[in-house]
Amino acid sequence: EDMGLRQDSFDRAGYEVIRANAMVGRIDEEILVPVSGRVVSTFGWQNANNNDTFHQGITIAVDAKEDVKAAYAGTVLSVERSENGLYTITIAHANGLVTTYGALSRIFVKADQMVDKGDIIAQCSDNNSQLYFEVKHLGEPIDPLSLLKSQAV
Repeated sequence: EDMGLRQDSFDRAGYEVIRANAMVGRIDEEILVPVSGRVVSTFGWQNANNNDTFHQGITIAVDAKEDVKAAYAGTVLSVERSENGLYTITIAHANGLVTTYGALSRIFVKADQMVDKGDIIAQCSDNNSQLYFEVKHLGEPIDPLSLLKSQAV
């Protein structure tokens, strides 16, 4: 209430996104796009089947078995496998950044492993052909595309 916002989820999420994206200017190092492909689902509010949901990352259409690279140097926080057999990798980086890579079929890293920017950490599924990618700064979601200074996805 001190910011003049009602505490419903839409207002709160909108405030969090604005606050998180304001941090982008303080992140010095340009992000490395983890795969080459086409963004098919963007960051932010989306409406599917008359249901508003907040998409905390982006989805990139890729070639089957595309190599996935670490966006920044860091330490692997976790490697998790979902019920559908695909993996998700989460990596902690400097400046309070955390990146998450999802819909992976082969994993080349393990928890607590250090990686350099550009290291191949995984491979996209041969039947999914998409990478889910998200960036958080101090726990707040940031549009990964806002961290691009000169690259195209």
